[in-house]
Amino acid sequence: MAQLLTPFAGDSADQLASRLRTQFGSLKRALDAPKDRLLAAAGPFAKSCELLLAARDLIDAATREDMVSRQVDVSDPALARYIRDRIGFCHEERLLVIFSGPGRSYLLDEEMGIGGPDTVRLTAATLFRRAFTVGAEGILLAHNHPSGMCSPSPADETATRELSGLAEKLQIELLDHLIVTRSKLFSMRAAGHFD
Repeated sequence: MAQLLTPFAGDSADQLASRLRTQFGSLKRALDAPKDRLLAAAGPFAKSCELLLAARDLIDAATREDMVSRQVDVSDPALARYIRDRIGFCHEERLLVIFSGPGRSYLLDEEMGIGGPDTVRLTAATLFRRAFTVGAEGILLAHNHPSGMCSPSPADETATRELSGLAEKLQIELLDHLIVTRSKLFSMRAAGHFD
């Protein structure tokens, strides 16, 4: 890990690697951590981690660039890969929302919730307020299950039905709600959880 951190931390790479390994266990987990947790773990090496975060943002921007020219279509392998890369490997539940415009064109995506190992929370008001702000016509929800179980919980099923009903009343299409693991995606729409 220290070798990979040398461009960011220079002579302090060994010390930073030790701190991050102690706190997160791996570089991947450190990079997936929320910014405030990463900087707190870095301690006196926070400036180096800010550079690391900037590199992470650069990679994220490059990945999103490919999405801009696509339709939001859950059968698209590139979209599935993008979603898995964004949240599939995280160790706490995260909710990724992809907003679409006319013709299901990709507008933007945002992580709108970070939870614990088995729950994530987001209010419907926050979700739909953001959809209206960006002019979305459609919303695709995706959240990960760190347990590796790629099936919805009863709470997932209830929340999806409620959000589907609200979306319909607000004339915003709820495209799907995906459950994501490291290797799989489960479509709640395809499984009939929107009825």
